[in-house]
Amino acid sequence: MDQLDLFPDLKVKRTRASKEYGAFTDKYKVKLTTDDCYTPEPVYNAVRDWCVEKYGLQGREIVRPFWPGGDFEMYDYPENCVVIDNPPFSIYCHVLDFYINERPTDFFLFGPALTLFKKYDACYIVCNEDVRYANGAVVKTSFVTSLDKENRVICDTTLNRAVREANAYGKPKNADLPVIEYPSCLITSAILGKTARTDFAFKKTDTAWISKLNGERLFGSGFLLSDRAAADRAAADRAAARVKIVRKLDDEALEKIKKLNEQG
Repeated sequence: MDQLDLFPDLKVKRTRASKEYGAFTDKYKVKLTTDDCYTPEPVYNAVRDWCVEKYGLQGREIVRPFWPGGDFEMYDYPENCVVIDNPPFSIYCHVLDFYINERPTDFFLFGPALTLFKKYDACYIVCNEDVRYANGAVVKTSFVTSLDKENRVICDTTLNRAVREANAYGKPKNADLPVIEYPSCLITSAILGKTARTDFAFKKTDTAWISKLNGERLFGSGFLLSDRAAADRAAADRAAARVKIVRKLDDEALEKIKKLNEQG
């Protein structure tokens, strides 16, 4: 026997009230941005352990000055400490400038994979792994450090593997889109992402920072390579099975490469 609904309009009113109340409370919820990518502990621990082993940091104090509402510039840094942390990507350049120029401090930082390279004297570590952060955001992630005094750009597959295993998040398939190809003597962090499964290292003396090519802004900026380093890069490259658009170097870029070659 069906139950008689004596108040058919009540459910409608409650539903409307619930929706209106939900919309009201949503206005006061904290909105997450790309800076609210709280690092999963397994990923952070894997990166920290790799860094300690790679650079022999045993016995040195490791600090994490970045947290919601914190001020990394006012943080009380212990003597001889090392910063291993994930700063907000929106202030990536400011953080690098602070640790390199304003308050020289050893660091190993998470960085945005697609815009990793900047005009700072640091070593940029191409990892290009998709990391699922605590808020659900999936962000391509690489690293930057002051601990490597010799190399400008490296890829270490042991770090890639450590991040991948800790993250346990598979990369989505790439869309079937054309690829813009640059000469082997020009690298960006995005370009090197496709060869990040192979170990490589480019020395500081073999690189020159570049932000424009043929008068156009180079997305994420990059580095020019000497012929020696370009040969190493070519050996590590994998041909992309997609349509390619080949870009040529302008006179300014060629002049910088000439100076790099003369340094050898």
